[in-house]
Amino acid sequence: MINFGWLSYRACNIYISLALVAYFVVGLWRGHRYIAPLLTLFVLFHLVEGAIIGFWTKAILQLAALGVLSWSIWPALRNPAALKSSSTNRTR
Repeated sequence: MINFGWLSYRACNIYISLALVAYFVVGLWRGHRYIAPLLTLFVLFHLVEGAIIGFWTKAILQLAALGVLSWSIWPALRNPAALKSSSTNRTR
């Protein structure tokens, strides 16, 4: 049986993942330079992990997240100036 106590390994894994996702959201919103490669590595890790352990729902969801990420940043990869200008034009 998996232990889901507050300080269990599984719970700590969830806390770390939630903190990373929050960092990724803020990084994408602010247009940080290295956020896309870091997010790609995060998604690819979970895609491979899901495939290895046979958790196919997780693998498919991570593949979908990678697809959305690549679709959303593709124009920025072709024109980095567009990403920079769009992140500086937001109202605060």
